[in-house]
Amino acid sequence: DSANSYYPLVSVPSSAMVRSVLLTAVAGMTTLAGNVGVFKNTANSAGTTTGVAANTGSNTFFGSASSLASALNRSDVTGAGSYTTDKREQPLWQAIGLTADPMTTFDIGVQVTTANTGAAGRVGVEVEYVDNGA
Repeated sequence: DSANSYYPLVSVPSSAMVRSVLLTAVAGMTTLAGNVGVFKNTANSAGTTTGVAANTGSNTFFGSASSLASALNRSDVTGAGSYTTDKREQPLWQAIGLTADPMTTFDIGVQVTTANTGAAGRVGVEVEYVDNGA
């Protein structure tokens, strides 16, 4: 988990309207922090290195340098980044600033900003969304 390491945690349709992003981390990691954002999907990256933001600024869409250094149990980070309430009624592709739906999936993941110096740990994310397929 060195700085700039990337962990894709869940894939969602580009047409999804995200309602919440809940972060979980186990105790013991003493310095870990990371951006929580929207990235090009690992399955649809067409050879692109994973961890590439889906659009400019989307790598911090749900949180910038969010601390994972203490125990978190479904901590809501939905509005911690640039995902404002008005964007919650938009499909994800539009909310991150794309001009058209790429009709794919995006990864929501963590890109490490501060490496962990403590014990090994686990990080997870739960994403609640609706998708009308439009």
